[in-house]
Amino acid sequence: TAASTGFSRLVVNGNSNTGIQLGYGASTYGGGAITVSSAGGGLDFWTYTGAIGAESYSQRMAITSTGNVGIGTTSPSSKLTVSAGDITISGSSGGATATPTDGRLVFDNQHDNDGASTANKIVLYNSGAWKAGIGISSNDVDFYSGDNFRFWTEHGASTEGDERFTILSSGNVGIGTDSPVAKLEVNSG
Repeated sequence: TAASTGFSRLVVNGNSNTGIQLGYGASTYGGGAITVSSAGGGLDFWTYTGAIGAESYSQRMAITSTGNVGIGTTSPSSKLTVSAGDITISGSSGGATATPTDGRLVFDNQHDNDGASTANKIVLYNSGAWKAGIGISSNDVDFYSGDNFRFWTEHGASTEGDERFTILSSGNVGIGTDSPVAKLEVNSG
C-alpha cells in the first residue's frame, strides 16, 4: 500500500476514465490529464482544449505496466519509443556557452547475448532490419554496414545529392565512382 512504501496518499479509484485532470479557465480552457491505462497497470498522459463538457483530448505519452515509455505512441515496444517527431538535444540554455558535457547522448557499455562486452553503438534499421551502425570498441571508432558505405555531398530536401566516395562490401573503394572494380578506383570525371 502507499502507506507502507512511505508515499503520501492520494487514491483515485474507478472503472473507466479514472485519473487526475488539471485545467484552467472558466468556460473554455485547456489542460492535461493522467489516467490509468485501459490495458491495466500503465499510465496515459493527455492534453486537451475546448469548452467544459466538450473537451478535445490528445494522448501524448504512455507508460506501460512493464515500464516502457512511449511519446507519440500508445504502445511503446522498447524502453523509450518516440513516434512521429524529432528528438532535440540542446547544448546550452539561456544564452550560456555550451561545454563538452552539455547536450550529450550517452551510450554505455553493452553486452551481446553471450554476455561478452561488445561495441557501444548506434544502430540504424530499415523496415525492422539492421543496416548500419557506428560505435566504439576499446579505443577505436567502428563503422558498420550491412552492405556498402556511400558518402554524399550536396544532399538536399528533394535531391539525393552526389555520391563522392564508396566502399563496397567486397572492400573495393571508389572515389568519383559508385561501382569500383579494383581495390582503389579513382574517377576524376
